[in-house]
Amino acid sequence: MRYEDQYNSINRRYSEYAEAVNSEISEKAKEGMAWKINEEVLKLKYRKYRREISYGEYFEEVVNKVKVCLKSYLKKTQTYKDKVPFSQYVCSGINNMIGSLLKKQTLEEKNGGITISDHTQKMVSKLKKILNNLEITCPDLDGESCVEIAAKMLGVKRNTVIRYLQIMTGGERVDEEKVAETKKAASPEKEYDLRKEPIKKLRKIDAEWIRKPDKMLSELLTVCVLDMCEMEKDDYFDYDFIDRTILDDYFAQKNYRFPEAQEIAEKYGYTDKSAATQKLKRFGKKIGIEFKYPRQSKKF
Repeated sequence: MRYEDQYNSINRRYSEYAEAVNSEISEKAKEGMAWKINEEVLKLKYRKYRREISYGEYFEEVVNKVKVCLKSYLKKTQTYKDKVPFSQYVCSGINNMIGSLLKKQTLEEKNGGITISDHTQKMVSKLKKILNNLEITCPDLDGESCVEIAAKMLGVKRNTVIRYLQIMTGGERVDEEKVAETKKAASPEKEYDLRKEPIKKLRKIDAEWIRKPDKMLSELLTVCVLDMCEMEKDDYFDYDFIDRTILDDYFAQKNYRFPEAQEIAEKYGYTDKSAATQKLKRFGKKIGIEFKYPRQSKKF
């Protein structure tokens, strides 16, 4: 079964479940329909990540996440649902959950196997973002000032920030120089070539895009990725930000030409010529990747 068919199957199952929620169907029947959605999602996730992640380790977490996503998606507005289908919503939720679990596991391994609470992990992630922003906006700020600012922004004491920094550095002693090093390390370096470690970069793009899905940005990113990466069509279905229409046309038409950036911007109501490039630039800045929209749009 193609990835497209699996996504469509999940969406179809969800539509049936949504209609049944407020009907007179028994609760047992509704639970059965919900489990069918779980089965479809699990089939998709096992297929997509069988080479890299053993989902057997996270079976219970995945099942529970699907339940949570079902409840929360039912409450979303129709406008949101038109932009983000359920298959994309639930898969992204699972991706974020697994990513969080793996980050926690990495932190614990880095700190000699010491168990780190979910709260601490979230605070460490927030601290990393704060340090990243400080490195971008105030690169010359000294370590002591960074700690003071982070403490205020996190609403914790200075010593707590030092403890989080120690977790980030694997238990090393934190001094002025170490804070400066950590701040610099938290800021992603710009990467220009998507052909180098494409899977790693595509995951980074996907994780950031799903925080706030944007159809115009999806089309722009898809063009940039297809222009730079050389992968099979099915491989692109691993990523939610990929625009399916552009992807299908690209692989179906021998002399396909990508739409111009301005053409995409105008499609979404933008009249400023720089709207598309600015949107790409802002997005790239968040993840340390500089996107270059192709000048030569012809597919060879």
